[in-house]
Amino acid sequence: MMMAARGEFLLSEQIIHRIQSFLNGREAAQTTVLSKSWHQAWLTRPNLEFNRYDFYFDYDDDDDDEFLEFMEKTIQRYEESNLKIESFSLTMDMLNSSCETMMIKALGMGVTRLSLVLRESYASYCSLLPAEVFGCKDLVELSLSGCRIALDPQHQVQLPRLKALSLSYIRVESDDDSDDESDDESDEVVSVVSGLLSGCPLLEKLSLKVHDTISHPNLPKLRHLELRRLRINTSFFGDLSCKCPLMRDLSIHHCSFRGNLLISCPTIEYLNIEYLHIERNSIAKTVSCVEFDVPSIRKFKFKSFEILPYSLSFKSTNLREWESHLSIPSSCCVGTTGVIGLNKLLTDLRHSKIHLLIEVDEINVGNTRSFNNDVWKFNGLTLHQVEELTIDGMDYNISSFMGFALGFALFDGLFRLCRPKFVTQHNSKTSNPIPCVFRLCRPKFITTINRIPCVSDFLFKLFLRHGINHECSARSLDMYGLRHLEEVRAQIFYADVYTWRLITLDTWDALKDQKKIRFQLKWRDESQQVN
Repeated sequence: MMMAARGEFLLSEQIIHRIQSFLNGREAAQTTVLSKSWHQAWLTRPNLEFNRYDFYFDYDDDDDDEFLEFMEKTIQRYEESNLKIESFSLTMDMLNSSCETMMIKALGMGVTRLSLVLRESYASYCSLLPAEVFGCKDLVELSLSGCRIALDPQHQVQLPRLKALSLSYIRVESDDDSDDESDDESDEVVSVVSGLLSGCPLLEKLSLKVHDTISHPNLPKLRHLELRRLRINTSFFGDLSCKCPLMRDLSIHHCSFRGNLLISCPTIEYLNIEYLHIERNSIAKTVSCVEFDVPSIRKFKFKSFEILPYSLSFKSTNLREWESHLSIPSSCCVGTTGVIGLNKLLTDLRHSKIHLLIEVDEINVGNTRSFNNDVWKFNGLTLHQVEELTIDGMDYNISSFMGFALGFALFDGLFRLCRPKFVTQHNSKTSNPIPCVFRLCRPKFITTINRIPCVSDFLFKLFLRHGINHECSARSLDMYGLRHLEEVRAQIFYADVYTWRLITLDTWDALKDQKKIRFQLKWRDESQQVN
């Protein structure tokens, strides 16, 4: 930095470029009004972002002239001034010949990061990506969304420096596709994508969302793999440790598979599985199983409505501290079968810090009966330590779910299995993201921030049925899962003095809907860890 004549600090052009690189195209352009130096820096910035949606567009006349003129003048200025372009980002409806020409010119100016986003729903059928992209040896990062890739299977992709590749909503085909329909279309897709990946020997991060079955070649440098909306072969991860010996982070979202799925890799540390879909076989009625064998795991996340707890198997020999985050439907937590199935999964994860989220769905009223007749089935089951228990559901579900019978059935099953430190209820699917929060810890607290009174009322009815010394304090022995609970105290938080105070019975109705409330639970001897 240099001191200006009036005592102001002048930033160097390099520093201004760095600041502008953290802004989007519109925001970076707005910095030109700060001073001449900022305006000059914007004219020579190495990170170019062209977004058609930042410009006025006349849909009646299909007039895109202003955007195209700005883009052409910018590239021309960089050519004439012999300026270098480090990153090039283009967002528009469909790729036309003018923009394609500008992109190819930019690639010849040293671009190392290229991003192309086409938002028109049929762009992937019409917008063919220039073949020059796959011969750009300077590219380090490449992100493509909504375009069409056509490569000759014999064509050699040369991206020797590429470290990050993202393909989203891509239509993949080979150059020799004819008008005849081929039964081997999926094989062609696999061949083209595999050929593309084979030309990226230094690839470390890969994200695929291409709506097809995908297999990958050897990627010895790959550390991060994200798969979305793919059909997974059961053998897809069979030799993952051989093909990707450095794999650390694996994410699978909205993918489908048939049969049993085994994910085994000794190097994976972060595993995130969301919404796996089972392709049903009308002939075979067997239950699909998912097995994880990840001895080096540090964080495991699993969310699914189709894969039930009893069909999951998890193995890890990691002796370090690690976390597990489970999200399962509430129907899996009521009824004896559901509770025992959940116990199996929690047992597999017992060496981790467990975070359990229950998605409220339609609970079968037949499962709301008491567990008392089945107590013998719970004998010897371990009481699992859970860091956080979250109840999540929509308003209309909560209103019925928090009827006493349904709420009792759910919490009775959960408290037979675990001793959570925190319990949180929120409503992530509505405009109010957190209508109600309550916490439970050992020494136990249940804390509620009330916007919908049903949760506090439910807990109040469950725990606080009798008053002692005019305070909301009572013993609760009605729920079998709470037999280790000795005492419950309701407290309210006063923000002005930053302190908790006990709620009396005569003030409960006036305060429950407006204040932050917690239930302090006193438990019997913690050494009792089995039912």
